[in-house]
Amino acid sequence: MFVAAISATALVIVILALVKPLENRLFRRQQTRRVIVLIDRQRASLAHIEAEIEATGLTIREMTLRRGDAPGEDSIDFALQRGAPRAAVADLISRLQTIEGVRGVTV
Repeated sequence: MFVAAISATALVIVILALVKPLENRLFRRQQTRRVIVLIDRQRASLAHIEAEIEATGLTIREMTLRRGDAPGEDSIDFALQRGAPRAAVADLISRLQTIEGVRGVTV
């Protein structure tokens, strides 16, 4: 009985180890995409940043504004809709980098 218990436990661990990467690959599109924008508080316009996001056809699910470590610097964390296309996110990154006052964009 002891051998059966160890065998069953080992089998379950192997199954879980094989299923997890498969699950990640199959359901990757359902994950929320996050974009973090580092801005200069004095020069960047939040309305302009939001307009650029909406111009790409993406929907903002959540937006968090945080004070940065450096003086005059903030970061905005956007959670985009689930399944946001990579091409639209790439377009968004290039659009955001052209806005005056944006210091960096991270996905």
